[in-house]
Amino acid sequence: MHQVIGPGASPLKEPIEPFERVGRAGRVTHVLTQVFVRVLLALIIMTVLSGTAMTSIDGSVRRVGTATAVDCTRIGPVSTSGLGWWWQCDGVITWEDGAREQHRFNGFMLTPADITQPVAVEYRDGNGMSGAVSLRDAPYGAFGYALFVPLVALWLLGFRVPGVPPMGSVERAERRRRLRLSVWTPLVAPMGWALVVSGGLGTVEIGGAGPTLVIMVGCLSLAGGALVTIDRRRRGVREPGMWDQPNITFARFYGALFSTVAVLAVFFAWPDGGAGWQAWVYAASWPGLFGAFGARFLVVAARHKRNLPEDSASSTGESATVDASRSSSGS
Repeated sequence: MHQVIGPGASPLKEPIEPFERVGRAGRVTHVLTQVFVRVLLALIIMTVLSGTAMTSIDGSVRRVGTATAVDCTRIGPVSTSGLGWWWQCDGVITWEDGAREQHRFNGFMLTPADITQPVAVEYRDGNGMSGAVSLRDAPYGAFGYALFVPLVALWLLGFRVPGVPPMGSVERAERRRRLRLSVWTPLVAPMGWALVVSGGLGTVEIGGAGPTLVIMVGCLSLAGGALVTIDRRRRGVREPGMWDQPNITFARFYGALFSTVAVLAVFFAWPDGGAGWQAWVYAASWPGLFGAFGARFLVVAARHKRNLPEDSASSTGESATVDASRSSSGS
């Protein structure tokens, strides 16, 4: 049922059905693209595991020893280590009790430079995984864990490939119009990933509770984005509520408030002069969050202002004039 709010207001339209009028070919194409998406995300997860050495910073130590590379092979661009080119080295481990065993190392845990230079290794057991890991510096281990959880969730949920299934020009334009009039839903996914990445990089140099809090806020934002995605799959992109002049005024106030907080956050989060680039990316997390929402409030308020019916705006102006005249006569 269509509903009209206020004189001259446009009717609320029913939610867009993404798979409306999609034939068998469109459904098959959608399934195939989702299979490709899952495979790609699985490779990205494996790349994170190999590139950040996140598994080498967890688990209880069972044995310690040293490893020497015997033979190394360059593998890629797609391998068990993920995407890119990696070393796969067969090495010999000498444990502290004198026992020796052969082991295959993936990623950068062992390289051709370790043929003559032994590398310290440990046999670790924990979180359902066990094995020998080299003790190379793994400063990005926490960053890997920060990416791992949302990437696995994205692998389970998937994401829509643009243009699959195809959407008509009318539906596409209507979808874009509705998203342009919404404040927070278009921001949850990009801001969530930005916070997870910046917080994870913050663990490289800063550590402590600050980067952890940023990662948690980013994961909560991504969880909100997942709920929005599930709702859109079931009901389409909903018609946003129509704002009257008081709502527009409140939105402008919040936009100015968030923008001011973003400017203040820049001064509080400014890193030291000798900080690395990871600290600078982390420092931009809170200012970027508040600044994005501030700008979004102001932009959406301006769009709703343009869509405000003329008679509603004129009635608001007339009521304000009457109130002003009453106050002046009373004084």
